[in-house]
Amino acid sequence: MAALAAGRPDRLPTREQARQIALSPRDRQRAQPLLHNIIVGDAATVARRVRAVAAAAQADEVMLTTFLPNQADRLRTVEQLARAWGLPRAGPAAIRRHLLPPDEGWC
Repeated sequence: MAALAAGRPDRLPTREQARQIALSPRDRQRAQPLLHNIIVGDAATVARRVRAVAAAAQADEVMLTTFLPNQADRLRTVEQLARAWGLPRAGPAAIRRHLLPPDEGWC
């Protein structure tokens, strides 16, 4: 997140790699404003907090982004959130179409 805020987008690190990253004071300062929009938790917690943010903003739709380094974890997260939200189950192919543009080979 700090790299993105500094204009240095990069691949997301694994959890193990992220835990080993030592941010400079400047990178911490750059990342701080981005943290207020992050919701972390299990699917039920995230769904509840997203609903609250959407209601406060009077939004009729929301967009979620995951900060996960691999497609399998992103798919699992989207499926769990869909269940928590009470949405009908979509097959993996339908979910992949919405997560990745065609011909993206970076996952």
